[in-house]
Amino acid sequence: MAIHTVTLGRLCAVRSAAQALSAVIAHETAHGMIRSRYGFVKAALAPQWLVEGYADHVAQESSLSDADYLRLKEAGEQHPPMPYYEGRKRVEAALERNGGDVDALFTGE
Repeated sequence: MAIHTVTLGRLCAVRSAAQALSAVIAHETAHGMIRSRYGFVKAALAPQWLVEGYADHVAQESSLSDADYLRLKEAGEQHPPMPYYEGRKRVEAALERNGGDVDALFTGE
């Protein structure tokens, strides 16, 4: 199994390349599905937390673990993966509240 390392400041996350590749494919496929279902303009105008959070939710994987995110947050640091993590958490909470209705999530109904 191939291993690669991603360094974020003082954090170091080790993941298998196969898992990371499958997550990237799922994430990017979700973007295509969003554009196909709701239209290019709606997808482009949707809040980034929603679009990226949903794509990470579909991928079932994020660049940060809960512990990594908390360490960064407590240290007052900002890193590019943090909005994706926060968006995924917001999306998961919204889907929990609305019974898993993705259309409602994107249409606001």
